[in-house]
Amino acid sequence: MKQTKIIAIGQGGGPTSVINDEVAGALYEAKLTGAKVYALMNGLEGLLHANVPGNIVDITDWEPAHVRAAPGAILGTTRIQLKIK
Repeated sequence: MKQTKIIAIGQGGGPTSVINDEVAGALYEAKLTGAKVYALMNGLEGLLHANVPGNIVDITDWEPAHVRAAPGAILGTTRIQLKIK
């Protein structure tokens, strides 16, 4: 049985539209391989609160051109850092 590849994308730091180009590129390549793509909305915060609806979003069907044209950071962002003990 063939397994579907899954990619998760999130970002942190400054919410610039330049990141959208990277998201669009990853989405484009994922479409070529048939992978599913999930967005970690608001980066690490979205991942840490994955149980909250809307924090993990299936973006497999998003068009890379629309992602590139979006103002700001399409996936949102966060500046929190993990505390490692």
